[in-house]
Amino acid sequence: MTKTLISTVRSALFGSQDGQLRCSWRVLIAVVITFAAVFGFIFTAKAVGIDPPSWAEIAVVHPAAVIGVLIAMALLKRYVDHRDITDYGFNLSRQWGVDALAGFALAVFLEAGLFVIEYQRGGVQIIGTWIDVAAVPIVLQVGILVFGWIALGFWEETLFRGIFISNAVEGLASRGFSDRTVIIGALLSSSVVFGFGHVIFGALSTGDSLLYALVMTSISGVLLGWAYLLSGELAFPIGLHMGGNLATTMLISSSGATYPKVVEYSVSGRSIGFNTSDPAILFLLFAIEFLIISGYFYFQYGAVAPDPNCSESPSG
Repeated sequence: MTKTLISTVRSALFGSQDGQLRCSWRVLIAVVITFAAVFGFIFTAKAVGIDPPSWAEIAVVHPAAVIGVLIAMALLKRYVDHRDITDYGFNLSRQWGVDALAGFALAVFLEAGLFVIEYQRGGVQIIGTWIDVAAVPIVLQVGILVFGWIALGFWEETLFRGIFISNAVEGLASRGFSDRTVIIGALLSSSVVFGFGHVIFGALSTGDSLLYALVMTSISGVLLGWAYLLSGELAFPIGLHMGGNLATTMLISSSGATYPKVVEYSVSGRSIGFNTSDPAILFLLFAIEFLIISGYFYFQYGAVAPDPNCSESPSG
């Protein structure tokens, strides 16, 4: 009985072929460590009396998540899959920086386009420009917020695209699935988990249904994952993620948001964003985004379809 139990537990934890910890457990470890770092920092900060203003919280919480995800990668490298940080998509170079800037520019372009469409349809009204919300120099505000959005883009893309998709690809491939099934499975699973995470931690505040917010946020995750799979690098997804967050908070933001902003608007219908706006408009913009991402990587690298082999574990 004891041997059977041990065998069952071992089978659930470790792969039968290479004896390594199963990929799903690796992802779970990374998620737990990352969020443990965040909540541990929050509890510690409250215990010692650190209470940043609401507009500056992102620059306090998200760097803690960066530390957590870096610890997770270090532990995975040393004890589990022996991947180096570059294997998750950090082959830093001049081109890596160019791709990050391209992703950032695309996100700002799409968010601005969404705002223009909503404005033309009468869904929003501009009520102010160059809004300052804190009693500190605007340069300091912007610097703090940009730092926070960089940290957010880094840890979320490292966790949900780099770690999650790399391990999902390896796990599905080890089960003998075709390359197409491996890519689709890794992309969809990471995107749905990404969507659930955002729904749980705030998407419901928009007033939209749980299903609507989940679907739209998951589609955003698919596009971020598509850029990662086409390149094998996190540059474009990080830039795209950061650009979207910065555009909807500091460039074009609603009257209820406590951030300094270039344009402030009030809403007569839904708030605007990639999980809240009219689905007909969003699906059109999602299609345009998919085509632009695919075209960019085709002309830059000749990439037509993702290669699942780029995410295999070096020790596999």
